[in-house]
Amino acid sequence: MSKFLISLDLDGTLLTSENKITEYTQKVLKRAQEQGHKVMIASGRAPRAIMKFYNQLNLDTPFICYNGAMVCDPQDLNYKSSVYKFEKEKILRFCSEFGDSVINVMCENENSIWADADDEFLFTFYRKDQMNVQIGPINDILTADPITFIAKYNDTPENRDKIVKIVETNTDIKVRFWDCDNYFELYYEGVSKYHSLVKIAEYYSIAEDDIFAFGDADNDIEVMTHCKHGIAMKNSSKMLLDLSKFVTEFTNNEDGVAKYIEKHILKEE
Repeated sequence: MSKFLISLDLDGTLLTSENKITEYTQKVLKRAQEQGHKVMIASGRAPRAIMKFYNQLNLDTPFICYNGAMVCDPQDLNYKSSVYKFEKEKILRFCSEFGDSVINVMCENENSIWADADDEFLFTFYRKDQMNVQIGPINDILTADPITFIAKYNDTPENRDKIVKIVETNTDIKVRFWDCDNYFELYYEGVSKYHSLVKIAEYYSIAEDDIFAFGDADNDIEVMTHCKHGIAMKNSSKMLLDLSKFVTEFTNNEDGVAKYIEKHILKEE
């Protein structure tokens, strides 16, 4: 029987709306690991916001964070970690040109968080604990190259066009607008969950066609369009549902991931 790489997004996918992994889902994922499949997390979250769930599932695989901008393995010292950062000077130029189209900016690297203002929503995923946190005008406080750039903006068609033109003209950096809460993020072209998954599959000698990747939001678009088994959650964004070849029968609050794995991947015991 083939061994698969099972990639799990967190928010809206593996986690319920209460930010939990159900006991049923934990049991199913344990069975998948016992049958020799590699189970891993691929998220837009920071590493410190992933480790709780990584440990809860007793994983021994690399995890993808910041949507592929960083990949690391807490267990395997032989796995080569990777990280992509934005040039500080380029970020500061973008911020100056955005003007009042942007309300708040948050950047972070491995040790520090920089933000124009406190943001309760963002700091749910990019927690402040064990980080050097600086709050103030981003152009005054940003002192190092960040891994992430997330901004809250005034959502109008004109502002979207302005932001895209500022960022994507003469750079290899792209803009991804979130489907909720008026946020956008920056990412490098060619840096995504999908590209990281391919490298991890190669590390385990797993064929690319044997990657099963679950997601629910626009940061999973590359996964859905390139993976043979890209699986969107029933509760996914409309864009993702339109792109996806497969959709779970159940939502993240109904153990959608676990029920799909049980039906389509696990062998009878």
